[in-house]
Amino acid sequence: MNVDDDRLKRLTEVLANNEDEKMTLLPWRHGVTDSLRHTAQFINSQKDEFACITKIKDSEYVTVPFSLYLKLLHAHRISESLDKKED
Repeated sequence: MNVDDDRLKRLTEVLANNEDEKMTLLPWRHGVTDSLRHTAQFINSQKDEFACITKIKDSEYVTVPFSLYLKLLHAHRISESLDKKED
């Protein structure tokens, strides 16, 4: 598994709220791999919620467990609902 500081920096920038302090910890475990084989190995070694970023050719893909995917969809739905109420 590769640890790419640039990827982690971009994740932190996206997750950080400009008005609050920067995040020091990501909300779940993250792995960074460069092949599907390493992604499968990372997934098999996880017990908690995780996200795995896989770089294949020039594209990056994120793999998450279905339960985490549902939580993210739910959080996004709530966020959109709150944004609509503010307008």
